[in-house]
Amino acid sequence: VSLGTMPLTALTADDTGLLKEVSLAPESSVVRRWGQQACGRGVSRACWGPGAEETHVGVGLEDGTVRFWRRSASTVAIAEESEDASPPSVDFAAGEEIGKGVAPHGGGPNGIAGLFAHGEAAPRVVAGERTGRVRVWVWPDGSAAHGPQGEPLATIET
Repeated sequence: VSLGTMPLTALTADDTGLLKEVSLAPESSVVRRWGQQACGRGVSRACWGPGAEETHVGVGLEDGTVRFWRRSASTVAIAEESEDASPPSVDFAAGEEIGKGVAPHGGGPNGIAGLFAHGEAAPRVVAGERTGRVRVWVWPDGSAAHGPQGEPLATIET
């Protein structure tokens, strides 16, 4: 829940892959939407990006992909539910393992069980999978902050 100068909002996600920012006052309504609906790519975790400004929102998907979007680059005031949402501004893909063992309704072995973005000076993104594997990425800065990111800074197998 955001308590900034904007109206009171909350993030909500679903099993089809969408992340939404919802206005809570005075009436409940979708303010922004990110992601793309797809079978087996439901959102298992959502979080704010690093830093106190809440400029990015992110999700961990059932197939192990981690994505973040700029809040300002979203689909605003959705007219039709079928309209495409914005592409991710930062994409930490699971690489070769995307889609392996993913059940039709999510719950695959690489699904994200925990997601956290932290830090001001040297931000990091940490994702824990259901398998027990933990991946850590450096948050990109400047021109590198768009599109797919490289290999994780660290991968820990438990």
